Amino acid sequence: MSEIVNARVAMDGSPRASARRIAIIVNPVAGKYRRSRIGAIAQILRRDGRHVEIAESAGPGCIREIARAIPADMVLAAGGDGTINEAVAGLLDRASPRPAFGVIPQGTANVLGHELGLPRGAQDLANVFLAGHTRKLHPGLANGRPFVLMASAGLDAEVVSSVNLSLKKKLGGLAYIVAAARTLNREAKDIEATIGDTRILGKLFIVSKAKRYGGNYLLDPDADIFNPGFTLVAVSDIRPFALCKIGLALMAGRLDNVSGIRKMRVKAVYLRSRDAVATEIDGDVLGVTPLIVSEGCEALDILTPQA
Repeated sequence: MSEIVNARVAMDGSPRASARRIAIIVNPVAGKYRRSRIGAIAQILRRDGRHVEIAESAGPGCIREIARAIPADMVLAAGGDGTINEAVAGLLDRASPRPAFGVIPQGTANVLGHELGLPRGAQDLANVFLAGHTRKLHPGLANGRPFVLMASAGLDAEVVSSVNLSLKKKLGGLAYIVAAARTLNREAKDIEATIGDTRILGKLFIVSKAKRYGGNYLLDPDADIFNPGFTLVAVSDIRPFALCKIGLALMAGRLDNVSGIRKMRVKAVYLRSRDAVATEIDGDVLGVTPLIVSEGCEALDILTPQA
């Protein structure tokens, strides 16, 4: 970690003093990882005397530690949703003022990249970072752990916990389909959601801050990662035929038209089950129920394209 940077950053969308240091945190085992793309972005950022440090993760938990401790005025995370989650957690461990945060979309899926409307090209991404336009990102908390996109209990968390990592590296998103096929053979367990005085029974619950799910599929067009609150999606039937209907509706952006699905806006939710049910956040394993989802108290300045 020897090289460091100089770039322009903004807070709340307005310019502020030029940053002196940029750090790019990389997950080298993320799906679709391209070292050449990272190098191209770093080379662009180094122009005009800027200094850029590239730090690679050495294993689980390493990204969070790098983000927490690395001396930088701007931190860019290159990887999938799990990589972004770790980087966000590390930045939230820091005292204010925190570095501006940017995303270099890679990985099997990068929902946050879609949410932010980030370009794919190295030059265009670098331009976003150098322009320094930021918005406030409000992470949620799942059993006290920060998340940016979503937390869930039930089928999709079971799939995440059972996916073969080597197969994921080779097949990308297809590895999740293989894991889902195996998971469907198991008996679905009942989950109860408590929202204030309201209780809902279901087989799968998704608590989302994002509009999208599983890539660029529209879950809730009214969701907004830049505002507090969540969309709770409750699914009562996860038998194969019902899941096919849900999948087709999700791809068409018409989830509201499917029976057996309930959506509502919530500020907090408590998920529990008689038997342990898998839970996940931002596409990574969290643990098992119970799951308490609430708003976090901290916000990050995230670099976004100009509106």
